[in-house]
Amino acid sequence: MDIPCKVGLRMTNHQPSMSIVVATFERGTMLLETIESILSQDYDGFELLIVDQTPAHPEDVFRQLEELNTTGRIRWIREAIPNLPRARNIGLLHAKGGIVLYLDDDVLLPDGFLARHAAHYKKADIHAVTGMILHPGEKFSDRPTLDLPRKKAARRLDLQTMRFRTRLRNPSHFVGANMSFRRQTLLGLGGFSHQFDGSALGEDMELAGRLHRAGYTSVYDPKCHLLHRVAEFGGCRDRNERTFSRSRARLRNYYFAVCHGLTLFHASEVIAMRWLGRFTRRQNAGSNHEATITAPKGGRLPSLAGRFVGALEGVWKAWRNRHVGGDLAGLQLAGSQPCVDNKVISIIIPTYNRGAHLVRTLRALLTRERQGFEVILVDQTGAHPPDIQKELDSITSDPRIRCFRQKIPNASMARNTGARESSAPILLFLDDDITPMEGLFERHLECYTNARISAVGGRIIWSEEGLEKLVPARFGTTQAAHWPELPVCYTTTPFDNALHLITCNMSVRRDRFLEVGGFNERFRGYGEDLELVARLQRAGGYCAYEPRAAVVHHSAPAGGTRQGGASAFPLGFRRGRDQNLSTLLAVGFAGWIGYTYRRQTQTMKRAIGLLLGGRSREYYLPEGTGGPATTIMKSRGSRVGRIYKLLQYKVPQLVGALAGTTVAVVVWLYIPDERGSLHAGNKGERR
Repeated sequence: MDIPCKVGLRMTNHQPSMSIVVATFERGTMLLETIESILSQDYDGFELLIVDQTPAHPEDVFRQLEELNTTGRIRWIREAIPNLPRARNIGLLHAKGGIVLYLDDDVLLPDGFLARHAAHYKKADIHAVTGMILHPGEKFSDRPTLDLPRKKAARRLDLQTMRFRTRLRNPSHFVGANMSFRRQTLLGLGGFSHQFDGSALGEDMELAGRLHRAGYTSVYDPKCHLLHRVAEFGGCRDRNERTFSRSRARLRNYYFAVCHGLTLFHASEVIAMRWLGRFTRRQNAGSNHEATITAPKGGRLPSLAGRFVGALEGVWKAWRNRHVGGDLAGLQLAGSQPCVDNKVISIIIPTYNRGAHLVRTLRALLTRERQGFEVILVDQTGAHPPDIQKELDSITSDPRIRCFRQKIPNASMARNTGARESSAPILLFLDDDITPMEGLFERHLECYTNARISAVGGRIIWSEEGLEKLVPARFGTTQAAHWPELPVCYTTTPFDNALHLITCNMSVRRDRFLEVGGFNERFRGYGEDLELVARLQRAGGYCAYEPRAAVVHHSAPAGGTRQGGASAFPLGFRRGRDQNLSTLLAVGFAGWIGYTYRRQTQTMKRAIGLLLGGRSREYYLPEGTGGPATTIMKSRGSRVGRIYKLLQYKVPQLVGALAGTTVAVVVWLYIPDERGSLHAGNKGERR
């Protein structure tokens, strides 16, 4: 596709500078046609920003977008979190023009479109413009005029003003596929709200309501018209979404937009009219092409049920957030400036005294052909053997790998260092002794299509377990979300929300990770993941478990968080201190009491099993993963001798754990805060 170069941001004598923001998701071919239409406009002084939320494009589409970005025709911003209002805010953060124009990724522009939008801003009192939407087969002259008074028509959300040839001042119904704002005005309003998920219906109307309440003037100009092709899938549409879920999400977003944008008092008339059927349907001009595309196909009853539930949720959400505006400030505070070099996921690997395992892990990651990832290696090893160092130097010469040195062996600190240096919106934490399974990155990223998800844990397959062995969870959803001792990542059962994910295979949104302060560096190797997940949940996020995002964990016997030569007492002390302190911080004192009771009951069962049958397995772990105790009882020798060795190992460990528990309670009573240590840790040295 030969796309002309029509780029260059500058101010002319008659035309203000303009930034065009196009948010896109899984519509590569249509996006290229939209870009061609925009760059063909006869207008000087604009830039085109593409905020791309697509995980992976077809090779030909990717190549063309990369060429357009390299030659400066577009600014291609990769963003891994599919959320339309968030993508538009990201475009606003990057925009340089005095006017910010938002378009969909499936539109075509007529000649003079940009000039007509820009002409309105010659009047100082105009702060926003929206225009007409035409669907395939429609003409501008086919659209009727309104037979209502203009002031009354402007307040009618049900009329869908973008279907008429009547110009209106301060219309309530904005349309996100064709709208522009003064950049400073939009920044002052806080940008778009991130409360809209799924179909993202109504985020434009909600913003228009806040704009008018703040005293700004907008205009609907039908001459600023464009062709909206309304692609059947991609954008805000999920082809696999069920009828109930889709109807629920659309109505939740719509009622939140109406009630939050107009305030509950002014929205009450709109709500009453909607449910009483008093809309003037004859005023809806033309065929509703978009309604035809998005009509529910799974049955009338599920659709009605979803609409009713969604409406209640939308009103309640608007009331709960009645004093909250846009989410641009939170996005800036979190430092979520998306990278512009096509990275969508940063893989962070802390390593310590595991050179051979690290080499295998890095080679497995670099064989991936997926677009848009980087590997951040934080090495805490004093010195690798010469042969291992030579291999590492060869592997880390790959431009996708960035290496940092850290003198203090602290896994939490190393992960914070990696997060600080990352350049992608999704952080994936892996251990240095794993092998990724097929689809690891893709499965993690898929989960973030749900705007509520803050973190995702993946399945951990023990090397001796076998790749084909299926271990379903032996506990329920409530237990997974509230019991700290249940690492769900050893099972094949997915959970929408889980408390104990493990940093061996866990991803998190970078902005929310920064908001809660990252990992708490009090924890050097145990409990840091549990405590982080609890803070993310308290901040309102869900932490999902996706068993299809799997890694094989080889569980190296030394290195990592294990100190070679350490006896049973210090090991028990460290685990007892960190596990109990993280539990206290995660679920409080009452939750800790329940955790302690359940844990000690399970310990007694395991002890009896060891003494009677020589087996030791916690009920949520795979067969054969009982640790050193099981190894001792399965070793050769007399039964009395094996029990004696077991007591030699276990008694010091239990004494250490008891001492560590006491210390944990004391520290918890006097701990100054529950935040992470992201802004206070050792930043490491670039290697």
